[in-house]
Amino acid sequence: MVGKLSPTHFFTLLMTAVFSLNALAYETDQYTVSPEPLADIGEDLSTFIHSRLEEGIDEINHLRAALPLKIEVLRAEAARAEDFVSAVQRVTQAEAQARQLSTQAGQLEYLFQKYSLTMTWNDQRDGVFGVGLSYAQYPHDRKNGKPVSYIPDKLNTTYSYSGFHRIISPSYFVFASTVNVFGTNMGVDKIGHLFNQGYEYSEAYEKHLNAGLSPSKALRHAVALGVKSEDGLFGTIVDGVYSNADLAANFAGFMFYQNLFHDMNFRGATHKRVIELDEYGNLALSRSPENGPRVLMKRFISEHLDESLNPNVLERLQRKPVRRAIKARCASWLKAYGRPTKQQLTATVDQTTRWFGYDYGRRSEGTILPQDECF
Repeated sequence: MVGKLSPTHFFTLLMTAVFSLNALAYETDQYTVSPEPLADIGEDLSTFIHSRLEEGIDEINHLRAALPLKIEVLRAEAARAEDFVSAVQRVTQAEAQARQLSTQAGQLEYLFQKYSLTMTWNDQRDGVFGVGLSYAQYPHDRKNGKPVSYIPDKLNTTYSYSGFHRIISPSYFVFASTVNVFGTNMGVDKIGHLFNQGYEYSEAYEKHLNAGLSPSKALRHAVALGVKSEDGLFGTIVDGVYSNADLAANFAGFMFYQNLFHDMNFRGATHKRVIELDEYGNLALSRSPENGPRVLMKRFISEHLDESLNPNVLERLQRKPVRRAIKARCASWLKAYGRPTKQQLTATVDQTTRWFGYDYGRRSEGTILPQDECF
């Protein structure tokens, strides 16, 4: 006989169900502004990524130097091992790792694994449990006396009363905090999109390049991967929201991964590759000033990641309540954003239609524009 669920067990089951659903889709709200100015965590995030890349590069260089001898030793041991199958498996694994680290794609995968779980965990602990960030030590979730993130009350967001027709809309339960990264207000979820989905774009791009497609066609396939996700379980299927800012974060992440090993032209400048080869053929971090620890990520962060400046596409039934909620927040939002004029705001929003000249899958129909609602 099954006993009654205790409140603790019920809560655990509820959160597990909500978490499972919302691991695929987080919402965030930059219109509901923090009552206090947020601390800028851009340098902290950038330093974290730089340190993980540096650590990964040192490991790759060590492994590439050590694996050939290790393989020879393992082969010799296998020849006289009693458990021949296990011994051969160890040889096979070492050979596979050597092959992986001999290619740029394999090196990129190794580096990605140095921080990918941290990014995923930060998304989840922020969105589901409301726990602070872990890119740096923030006593009491504050930096220089300012909060490092802000999450509004679940019943006081632009989405709070917009999705009841869905019965269990994710935006009721899971919400990504707003953070200030190099002066751009954005959801914590955008950081996960940049590093995790950006890597998926990079994998898809390289796959289609290797299949013989041109760079432009390979890029379209990569972007289509994100569009499909926003049309599916990452967006419209789950909560009726197609996030243009999520797609922009995916694309910014793709450019980050391309820039690791290649010089890249965007934002009106040529950006030196982050990883170079030294005189001995080992990987080394670039000494270019723009690739320094505190500023490495700065060129990949822009207003495209702010969901108030790069509005979502909303399903029809959600537009009226969201529009009403935005109007109610216009005064505080305009104040927090420096009181831009309608013309300035229009120009900023218009810039988000493309990612510095690149099509990243943005859609306009069904968006609610701040210059229309707040003036």
